[in-house]
Amino acid sequence: PKQYRVLCGVTVIDWSLAALKAAMVNDVVVVVAPEHMREAAALEDRHPWVRVVQGGNTRTASVRAGVQLIDGAENI
Repeated sequence: PKQYRVLCGVTVIDWSLAALKAAMVNDVVVVVAPEHMREAAALEDRHPWVRVVQGGNTRTASVRAGVQLIDGAENI
């Protein structure tokens, strides 16, 4: 997948996360397909302010999985 491709020595997703950090975003939830969990788990090591969660069988289930990690999210 393109988010794991290297661009100038850095993965595309790491570029995106660096931009978010530069914008002072301090809490990011990344939802990934089950088959990409191994690659994505390393994001938490490189970016301690990022949480990775496995998505569901549908887009709705994936969004729900991500939103449930957000503080204050209820009844989702």
